[in-house]
Amino acid sequence: MKKIAGIETSKMDEIRKFAWNDRDLLKKQINIYNPDIIICCGTGEIVKDFKLVDNEFIENWSISTSKLDYHLTKNKKLIISHCHPQKRIENKKKFTPLIKTIRDNY
Repeated sequence: MKKIAGIETSKMDEIRKFAWNDRDLLKKQINIYNPDIIICCGTGEIVKDFKLVDNEFIENWSISTSKLDYHLTKNKKLIISHCHPQKRIENKKKFTPLIKTIRDNY
């Protein structure tokens, strides 16, 4: 969401500021790509709060059997709030819940 280079760790308040300033561009990009599945890598709350997908305000996330927050929009886009891919945990622990959440909900 932040369109400039950064460092290895990010400050969420900074990412929120950039996302807010670029929210129209982000919405336009999402509409151009028209993805069926959107994985928010540490930014799920921003997608939720700024209505970036299908112009929906996501009041509450559902919780998958793998304990991931997700939302299925009225246009059948699956949004999953997940950790960043570079998070320092074992890949199996990182990606197995994600794959299971997709399989269970899409």
